[in-house]
Amino acid sequence: MPKFLLIDHSLKDLGGHHYPYAYNVLAAAQRAGWEPVLVTHRSFTQHSALPPEWRVHALFHHESYSRYTLDTQATRTAHPSQTTTPGWQRVRNWWSARMRARLGDQFARDCARLFTLEPLAPTDQVFIATTSELDLSGLTKFLGCSGTGLNSDWHLQFHFGIFQGREPDYDLQPGAAASMRSSVIQSLEQSGKQRLHFYCTTEQLTTQYQRLRVATFKTLPYPVHELFRPRAIPGDATAPLRIACLGHSRREKGYAQLPEIVRALWNEWFAPGRAQLVLQTRHRATRRALERLMASLPGGHDSPQVLDFAEFPLPLAEYAKLLCSADVGLMLYDSTRYYARCSGVLLEMLCAGVPVLVPAGGWLAEQIEFENQHYLDQVWSQAPQALPCPESGAIAISDSQQSLLISCRWRPNARPGEYLRLEFALQDATGADQGIAIAILGPRPGELPVRTVLRLPAGCARVRIAMRNAWQRNVAPASDPQWTLLPEAIPMGALGLTVAAGTEVPRLLQDVLEHCSHYHAYVAAHAAGCALAHSGAAVIAGLGAHAGVVIAEPSATT
Repeated sequence: MPKFLLIDHSLKDLGGHHYPYAYNVLAAAQRAGWEPVLVTHRSFTQHSALPPEWRVHALFHHESYSRYTLDTQATRTAHPSQTTTPGWQRVRNWWSARMRARLGDQFARDCARLFTLEPLAPTDQVFIATTSELDLSGLTKFLGCSGTGLNSDWHLQFHFGIFQGREPDYDLQPGAAASMRSSVIQSLEQSGKQRLHFYCTTEQLTTQYQRLRVATFKTLPYPVHELFRPRAIPGDATAPLRIACLGHSRREKGYAQLPEIVRALWNEWFAPGRAQLVLQTRHRATRRALERLMASLPGGHDSPQVLDFAEFPLPLAEYAKLLCSADVGLMLYDSTRYYARCSGVLLEMLCAGVPVLVPAGGWLAEQIEFENQHYLDQVWSQAPQALPCPESGAIAISDSQQSLLISCRWRPNARPGEYLRLEFALQDATGADQGIAIAILGPRPGELPVRTVLRLPAGCARVRIAMRNAWQRNVAPASDPQWTLLPEAIPMGALGLTVAAGTEVPRLLQDVLEHCSHYHAYVAAHAAGCALAHSGAAVIAGLGAHAGVVIAEPSATT
């Protein structure tokens, strides 16, 4: 039986997403006819969590995440320290090059040890699930002098970005491209004749690596464990709706916004016990800030059930139970940092039938916007006849109208990575300000119109609409706005909503809470398809063009 070796040297324990990723893919490989072999960081000890017939080698010295990868080097270049002198920068560059070489050499030695224990035969597959350019340099150094696996396929998946920002920003970062290109070319030049295949976790990330023109990169789906499925039994209708922020509470995940969200929704949702914040964190400062806020709010001392804290990390079964108990997933991520990044938490929530709030303008938004736009197409088709927006952008609102629908045409000459920013300035009958609402929209396939809906506040008499490019100085990437009004306060989306700015979270979250059954119905209907597309079998199928055995078709129960 041919072997399928999955190497994840960042897999140290059962917490986080490395373990379920490896488990899903190896289980699917086993069903497809391969003999599974798992290779982890040397600190991994929980072998009993894996099927007894799987061979496990815990031997790699370093994980893929390192302060010396070019991804983190590019971050430091984008935000240089003001106190760095030229002399100190030269020392830091010398030390970085020294450490990069040391890490690559150690990866090569670990590979040599591994393939002494696991010799490769023809048609065997090797999948390095988390690869950086440093890992590639170590791997190719080993391959170039060993002759191992000449008749095997080597699959390398890259998770780290090359550029900051979005596609229009990439041309302004020639140094980042040159550094990564030079590193990859140097690695490939020292490699042997083994067949190497390259992948990324999102289409946006694949676009970055394709710009290097050094190899062909493809996008692999990210697998979600079968434990993440919609609840079989409906939740208690009298219980508070659980708003969940789960996963590693890193700084770019926006947890600092939580106090303002709790304060904004306190009187209507949290204080009466209609909603509960479920927070997974190991940072005591985050927990203490929320507890201090609770003590300062009216009735906060009498509402301890408002906050439900969970540990991080949790064993997979406990984490899945926690996530599947959520009614809304709140993902306050930095939209630019996460533009090209995959989120396992988001995919788990969609497979579990949990509606989500995600940042607009990137991969996360794309996971829900296809269905959201399809839902708005249906709303638009049944709405009163639309009118073109006046040049002033001002629309008069009567007392009986509660929802404003907007539709725009995407410009054929808009560049990839450009997004439309719509600003809605709201006024009452006296001309007094009622605030500004913001929406950010991306293009749709087939030049379909892009749509959004604005929930109108009570007493709104006028809305002034402004269109601009969300992050670039170019003209707005959409034109020809049309509008129509509805007397109902319709739900604003289907699978959830995309967040244009932190200030928008309370009003968007309120919409999902008020229309929770609507959102749950849409996400539950979508969940099976999401699980199918993001199964271990889907990953194996993505590698199947190079496989030596017949691959089982993905099934809904995978």
